[in-house]
Amino acid sequence: MKKLLLIVILLLGLTATAMAESPNCKNADPKKLKELLDYKIKFLAQKMELKDDQKQKFAELYEKMSEEKRANFESMRAMENKLKNNASETEYKQLSEKITDCRMRDAQIDKEYDAKFAKFLTHEQIYKMKAAEDEFRRRMMDMHQKRKNERKGPHGK
Repeated sequence: MKKLLLIVILLLGLTATAMAESPNCKNADPKKLKELLDYKIKFLAQKMELKDDQKQKFAELYEKMSEEKRANFESMRAMENKLKNNASETEYKQLSEKITDCRMRDAQIDKEYDAKFAKFLTHEQIYKMKAAEDEFRRRMMDMHQKRKNERKGPHGK
């Protein structure tokens, strides 16, 4: 188990490196994104202590949920990218509302999928999934920050 976790973390580092070179996920290599999602699912499954009969169902459902969340996020990013710097007050208002709508939609997606996961996972496993997602996100951010700092050089320039 520890070897699997170590391998997943090392591979995540490589994938994070590939993604860090792309300013947003939309420009990232779809193959790399799929690899990252696969590693994330393995990481989550290990943290959740899934049984063999749960792993496949979890992976399929988690992929669907991730796709919905990514599409939701990309719709917000598209609007942000349209505005850039010279936006009017009305445009900022619309963007602010869009961000709130996307956050609400993200919460709705979580709630919908919690009910779907509950059909074959325990509530403890669902809780562990959410905690593991947070841990995964923190690790990815730490790796990204470390890589960013390494590019700056020893003096932070």
